[in-house]
Amino acid sequence: MDGIILPGGESTVIEKLLKSSGLAEPLEKAIKDGLPVLGTCAGLIVLANIFNVLDVQVLRNAYGPQIDSFETEVELTEQNETCRAFFIRAPKISSVGKRARVLATLDDEIVGVSQDNIIGITFHPEVAKSTQIHEIFVELISKRLI
Repeated sequence: MDGIILPGGESTVIEKLLKSSGLAEPLEKAIKDGLPVLGTCAGLIVLANIFNVLDVQVLRNAYGPQIDSFETEVELTEQNETCRAFFIRAPKISSVGKRARVLATLDDEIVGVSQDNIIGITFHPEVAKSTQIHEIFVELISKRLI
């Protein structure tokens, strides 16, 4: 396996499934050992709050309930372009530590970060059929394979 995506959903359910299946420890170890990972929405929460492998603080459901979900453009800071994104009961990145760097912003808020072999975003690019984040992830995998 060259990389893994931890998708959105419900982070508590994902955590329970990881533990009950016996995958939590080996997956956490693989990520710590350099396995490239993209965490979107709940996947970001797993990376930051459950595995503690991403140097950020994340608040769950920070944009409100399902009815407050929205679609917008986010700024991809390093690419100097925008990306269509859906925020569905999305978490917020409340702070970024020294090891992580900003990957995406929405107005003055950080909505995506990267750190070594990890990308974490608060939104769903796949719902908007945007491939930009996935292209960044594939590039990360490619660099690690060379």
